Amino acid sequence: MQIALRLVRWLAWTLAALLALVLVLVLILGILNHFDENLEPTTQAWLKPEPQTVSPQGNAYFYFYGFGSRDLDPAAAGKLWVEQNQAPQKPIAFSYDRPKCPKTGSCLDYTLAHRAEFDVSIAANTEILKRYQALIAYPRYEEVITSINNIPQYAPISTGAGLYLAQQTFGIAAHQRDAGNNLLHHLQFWTEALHGSRSLLSAMIAAAQLKQTMQVVNEFIEKQPTDMLPIKVELRAALQPLTTIDQQKFMTHLWQGEFYLTAQVLQSMGHNIGDAMGDGPLDQDRSIPDKTKSAFSWLFYQPNATLNLLRRSREANGTPISCDPVRTMLHPINPVGRILVCISQPDTSKYGERIAAMRQSAIQLTDKLDKLH
Repeated sequence: MQIALRLVRWLAWTLAALLALVLVLVLILGILNHFDENLEPTTQAWLKPEPQTVSPQGNAYFYFYGFGSRDLDPAAAGKLWVEQNQAPQKPIAFSYDRPKCPKTGSCLDYTLAHRAEFDVSIAANTEILKRYQALIAYPRYEEVITSINNIPQYAPISTGAGLYLAQQTFGIAAHQRDAGNNLLHHLQFWTEALHGSRSLLSAMIAAAQLKQTMQVVNEFIEKQPTDMLPIKVELRAALQPLTTIDQQKFMTHLWQGEFYLTAQVLQSMGHNIGDAMGDGPLDQDRSIPDKTKSAFSWLFYQPNATLNLLRRSREANGTPISCDPVRTMLHPINPVGRILVCISQPDTSKYGERIAAMRQSAIQLTDKLDKLH
């Protein structure tokens, strides 16, 4: 009996000693994690918004941001909302129901074959088309990023762009000279919008518009080459910035904007980052008590180190850092920050591929224009 009691006592003391050792290790690691690193010079630079080089009066982005305004002029509304860091208000009424070119096959043939459906949608979106024409008349576009929650309302803009492209397609098919010039202005605007983008979303929207527009131009060169001859020189000039785009430099520029948006969120939370952990993949069933998350983040989160790590990831064109779940969770230094950087990493492969594909399409289209006589 005495042997059994001694064994129980020995096990109890062993467990207590192990628990004490764990607590001491946690405390030591917690103390070590409070010696945060300094912000690297590049991180400090990326934490500042890029300076605006285009005057508000000539910048299409403000009209773009306020495109759906119900009460104010779109340009005035956009400028007001951006300056006050507000999300765009509910847009004016417009019809979502519009025909769209298929992902494969001829966009030109599809548009011409669905003329009646396009005409109905065009008639239902006269105000959207009026605003779209005013938008593409701006000479410059430079995105102003303010908050991760404040983005333009792309739906009405995309509707206007799609219907405007269809209108010009019908006009060129009927050999109307003005339609060719309008198509050119449409292409020029989205080229400017691509180069003026400072976020991935804005750039990908512009790239999608350019892809479809170049497809239509390419098909007109094949089927109605004489209608493209009058704007051949202007088309080639509009394509030139796309053929010479430096993909790596451009993507790094976009990742800088994405870093700025994400860093704003992290900085606003500080050591209270644990309060947001329950909203993500770490605790989807809300099984981790809030106090536990707060204590864990207070002990094992380094704000500056996290920003440096996030910036290095973005600077490498979004190249993912090593995110092995076990190693990340058990890393002794800044595990919370490493987790946050890992779960904030988007699927980066497709973005660079889209820019590369768009550049190649522009090069091929330019070659076709050179052979057009």
